[in-house]
Amino acid sequence: MQYGGPGQLWGIPSEKSDRGYYQPLFSIKSGSKMGPSDIYTVKIINGEQRMRVLEEAKCSALSVDSAPTLPDISAEKYITFEESPSTADLKIRIKDGQPITQ
Repeated sequence: MQYGGPGQLWGIPSEKSDRGYYQPLFSIKSGSKMGPSDIYTVKIINGEQRMRVLEEAKCSALSVDSAPTLPDISAEKYITFEESPSTADLKIRIKDGQPITQ
C-alpha cells in the first residue's frame, strides 16, 4: 500500500471483470485504522456499489402476487402554466450582500 496524500491510497490489486471493467479484489471498510500504531484512518471519498447478478433459477421462486397495483392514470393531475405568478408580494432586500426576509 502507498499513501500519496488525501484521497490517494494505492496498491489494492484488481482484476478485469467479464463485463470489461477493472474491480478491486478486496475493499477496505471506511473507518479502518492503518499504518504503524494505527496512525491513519481510512475514509471513503468516492465509492460505488454494484448489484450482484443472480442466476435465473434463483429468481423463479420470487412471487409478484403481493405487488401493489398501479394507480389509474386518469386520477393524475397535470400542472398547467396558464397564469404567471404574482410579483406584487415579492420584496427582495439586500443588506451587506445578504438577502433580508421579512
